[in-house]
Amino acid sequence: NTFSACILWAAALLCAVMLPDLQWLIWALAAGALYASTVRSLGSNAAVLMVIAFAYYLYWYYYHSHFAYTNDIEGHTAYAAYLQGNILDAFSYKGSEEHHPPTYYGIAALWLLLAQDWLQFGFHGALRILSLLMYVPYCVFAIRTVRLFNTKNNLAYLGYVLILFWPLSILMATRITNDVLVYTLWSAFFYYCLRWVNQSRHMDMVISIMLAALCLMVKTTGIALFGILGLCILYRLFTRQTLWRELVSPWMFVSYALVLGSVFVNLSKTMVGYLNAGRVRIYLGNNGKFASTIDSLLTFDVFAYIADPYIGYFNLDRQPDGFTYFAKSLLYGEFVWRYNDLASAVNASFILFLVVIIAGLVWGLRTRRLSWARMYPLMLMLVIPYVMIVGFVIRQRLPQCMDARFIYPIVIPLIILFTQVLDALQAAGHIKLYRLSVIIGFALPLLGTLHYLAHYLIR
Repeated sequence: NTFSACILWAAALLCAVMLPDLQWLIWALAAGALYASTVRSLGSNAAVLMVIAFAYYLYWYYYHSHFAYTNDIEGHTAYAAYLQGNILDAFSYKGSEEHHPPTYYGIAALWLLLAQDWLQFGFHGALRILSLLMYVPYCVFAIRTVRLFNTKNNLAYLGYVLILFWPLSILMATRITNDVLVYTLWSAFFYYCLRWVNQSRHMDMVISIMLAALCLMVKTTGIALFGILGLCILYRLFTRQTLWRELVSPWMFVSYALVLGSVFVNLSKTMVGYLNAGRVRIYLGNNGKFASTIDSLLTFDVFAYIADPYIGYFNLDRQPDGFTYFAKSLLYGEFVWRYNDLASAVNASFILFLVVIIAGLVWGLRTRRLSWARMYPLMLMLVIPYVMIVGFVIRQRLPQCMDARFIYPIVIPLIILFTQVLDALQAAGHIKLYRLSVIIGFALPLLGTLHYLAHYLIR
């Protein structure tokens, strides 16, 4: 631990000397603080990976404009700017993002008062730093969730690398959007919900409900968390007869009150957007070429996915249907990049990643190498959010609703399922398959990182 800390501090001081700008000194101190704050709960190796990922995200922050590869940035910044001077009148805002609750934007307005005046960041730079600060606890909770299921260091480290260096992570970490706060709340919810399912701690269920309520105060996509938790509770009611007593405990009534408050906060803004859906649809755009039937929304064209790796957000002729659209956006967002061949390799590794999970789950559950009681909440955390965005597509008839940014944290249960399949393969003695799967697991973040770095390092 001491050796790792010395290496990090030496690198941080070197950056501060070579780049004497005040912000670099701040980041050097931030890197040391990040290591110190995570080394105890995550371990030294995971903390080092966190700092490396932190530097990776800062690379994107410094070398790319706030307008680069983002969505609806004008609406998000206008909302935050309005609340800077009208924090007590948050519900009166009118603009393209008015259908969102004001929770994130109120936090952003308060942060701007500190970051602009004291830390000397610009308006957009301060909001991007806020996103990074919110993304760090997302990573921490995601890593702790991986640790709930993986006691073997090699598989745990594979999970950490996948969490921190998932191809899309570099775009999400410093993007100006309320989605980043949603990611942190989803990640924390996954951790406490899974710990409740596995260890039956009553307060974990209470915290899970509270986190779902807080998420609903930020964005309507938080409704998926109630679906996940509701089905887990129903399953436990059928398998554990005493659970109903926990549902009427004093702390549960506190969480119920918070849920009612979150519904009020959400409906106060969100229903305005839904009641005025025609205006929202005009603002977002409507592509009649995008089919909205259930059949097309479940389509996955493997060959097109590899041969044509990007969506091409503003090119309607290139927009694929259903799951193909979703799977592309889970790696690259809705944007077209430079390196098609490298991107095709990333997509191919992602397909192999999914094959390992699906085939491994079928084999593991049939042979009882995997426990249904441990796997079902992870599968719910994948299925319920996807069903939610399919419902949004059918309701709004917008291909953009299939964008993975709305439910990006589902990579957490996806990664855990992958590591659990690998653990079962190793325990069953299928060493060759296990080693091949490990290679696939490391190939995905490695190729994804090379894809984004090559985009600007190779001219």
